[in-house]
Amino acid sequence: MTTLSMPKLSQVPHWLIILFVFCFPFSTPIASYFATALVIFYLASGDWTQKWQAFKTSRVLHLCVALFAWTVFAAVYSEASHDFLMKDLFKYKKLLLAIPVFFYMTSLLKTRMVWAYVAAEFFSIALSLYKGHGLVHLLLTGTFEYSSNFRIYIIEGMHIALVMFILLSHFVENSKRRVLTGGLIFILCVHSVFLNGRMSLISLLLSLGYFLFWRLHNMRQRILAFVAACLLLFTAYQQVPLIQMRVDRTLAEAQQAFESGTPQSIRLQYFQISFDLFKSQPLLGRGPGSFHTATTSLSDKEGEFITLLHTHNEYLTLLSQYGLIGALLFVLLVMSSLRPMPGSHKSTDVHIAYVGMLLFLVNSLTDSMLYMEGFFFVYLIAYNYQTQKELKPCT
Repeated sequence: MTTLSMPKLSQVPHWLIILFVFCFPFSTPIASYFATALVIFYLASGDWTQKWQAFKTSRVLHLCVALFAWTVFAAVYSEASHDFLMKDLFKYKKLLLAIPVFFYMTSLLKTRMVWAYVAAEFFSIALSLYKGHGLVHLLLTGTFEYSSNFRIYIIEGMHIALVMFILLSHFVENSKRRVLTGGLIFILCVHSVFLNGRMSLISLLLSLGYFLFWRLHNMRQRILAFVAACLLLFTAYQQVPLIQMRVDRTLAEAQQAFESGTPQSIRLQYFQISFDLFKSQPLLGRGPGSFHTATTSLSDKEGEFITLLHTHNEYLTLLSQYGLIGALLFVLLVMSSLRPMPGSHKSTDVHIAYVGMLLFLVNSLTDSMLYMEGFFFVYLIAYNYQTQKELKPCT
């Protein structure tokens, strides 16, 4: 009866957040519509005293605003052309979405967010079947080929790795649903074999390693599990030609990253350009648009730099364009967003946020994740946000 008596408008922001979470893993443009609707509802719904109080008491929100404001202020001293500057100026605006998300956050909404995120990944897998999945290609032609993901492959492995961690946790903690959960884990394992990108494999190994170290209680068990996992992976590599083909191709691509003239080696040029920009102005950075400006003088036979706005490394992007100040604000934001690691090994929610942030930070080594996956970052810090009821539990 209590649920039926509640005004329907009070549920609107919750549904907007759930739909936003469901969409961002496979479509940033669609997720942006729900994010915009959430912001409009937040601005039009009043309760400004409560909203100001919620903002005032959250250090994470302060740092989100500070980092966004600093990246915009950096335009004052940027030497980029107007076109490059405007393309790069507001790229961290997604951080501001944390303000309404934090305000409407509840424990129940967190649970729904997790399963909306999991559902989104399986929906993304279904879309890849339509576009051209590697498994389908293997069955039809007998040759190995990466899947044509609906989303850019660079970040697909990160999302799959986090969903794998969530499902493994659910498998251990919910014995009545192990058949269903085990089936979903098997689907993820098969899908992972055909994922493009070196970071996808690294993300999966990090997720599995974190899970083992979390669930096992002492160092002896952890060492034994690590050795057993290595033997299992090596056996799978030796005995399963498909896995061997996938790993060999990944190693070959990684090796080419250090060979000049190969497509993979282009990122070394990105890193060198950004580091040179940072050295020229370490404290403040060179401002938004500076990386794109620097690349215009390079030979562009393959069209690599036509639309390039970032370095393919979040840390170098922050250092080169926003200096040590911007990088420090990002570090403080990450540290403030994570609750202290609990002593209990059963605190699943906090571990999900930790492994999610770990995956985000590791993938930031090879891409500008705060720019490309800002919505995912907001999801992570919101999931680890403690509501007032969590901070002051009823006795």
